[in-house]
Amino acid sequence: MPARMHQSGGLRRMRTFRLADKHMLEMAEIAKNENEPVVLVIDEFSRADPARVLGETMTYMEGSLRDRDFYLPSGRRVRVPRNLIFLATMNPEDRSVDEIDAAMDRRWAKVSLKPDASKLRDFLRDNKAPNALIKPTIDFFVGLQTHMELGHAFFRTIKDAQGLQRLWNNQISHLVRKRFRFDPEALQSIEALWAACHSSITSGAAAATEEASNEPANVESNPA
Repeated sequence: MPARMHQSGGLRRMRTFRLADKHMLEMAEIAKNENEPVVLVIDEFSRADPARVLGETMTYMEGSLRDRDFYLPSGRRVRVPRNLIFLATMNPEDRSVDEIDAAMDRRWAKVSLKPDASKLRDFLRDNKAPNALIKPTIDFFVGLQTHMELGHAFFRTIKDAQGLQRLWNNQISHLVRKRFRFDPEALQSIEALWAACHSSITSGAAAATEEASNEPANVESNPA
């Protein structure tokens, strides 16, 4: 229980700090008392410095060193149970991923989740997007993947042309210009993809409006 002196007015007071278990130690304790696998999910793993955050735990995450006692800097003796599963997510496009050192990196099996056009189609259909929007948006998304991996989650809430335009104006265009600021050819190619998408949506919407206006009106006759 570390203590620190501080002065308030003319008095000296003792302030104490108590060590408290956090997520990893809590989950290790749960796993120790379970026969089934226990999963610790770490989201945005690369947003911190994982090796520094996990400390000594990094060594004992390895399968060959599970259930071995080790000591934390506090002097506490702990162990990582064999049934404690670490599941982490991270975006490889994030610059902070580069800071994960080799020792940490080799302790993980990697599963890639690629941008998925079928998931994008599901989003658009679930959001009741018009048919004139769906194909051009998917074509743009697929074409964009040849230059950079942009996740389908960006499009999760898109339901109309205005929302797609805002997504391009406020997010995607900025990511593209930053990523390809030294590659004008790629930048021009992506902007052409967007222009084709926008043009197709606009012409499709105009055609749908014209078709609707040409439909004969249903007029009910009055027998009187």
